[in-house]
Amino acid sequence: VLSPSFPGRTLDVDATIAAIRSAVAGGADEASLVIKTIEPAVDMNRIAEMGIRELVASGRTYFAGSSASRIRNIEVAAKQFEGVVIPPNGIFSFNQIVRDVSSANGFEDSLIIWGDRTAVGVGGGV
Repeated sequence: VLSPSFPGRTLDVDATIAAIRSAVAGGADEASLVIKTIEPAVDMNRIAEMGIRELVASGRTYFAGSSASRIRNIEVAAKQFEGVVIPPNGIFSFNQIVRDVSSANGFEDSLIIWGDRTAVGVGGGV
């Protein structure tokens, strides 16, 4: 589904911490959150330049019976694909987008395929 792009907002954690510290040091009982604008990863102008005018493909799968950790791993990996557009004649690499499948990046222990058997490992389901 193609929908208009628009800027998002996120908390600027470092600037907010600095604002809180400054407020506390100055004896204030309030501090403001610092919000910054995030531009879309891919805007509709770029989509139009690539000639994309409609949904190109879609897919659906079900995880009934999967463990919570496997579902979580799939969610963590899938989130990396938000805003990814593969231009005409572009190369897609799952590993380049998902990168390091580790607990430090939010992946959990779940069943993985190791050789010809299953074992518990980080990132099962991905």
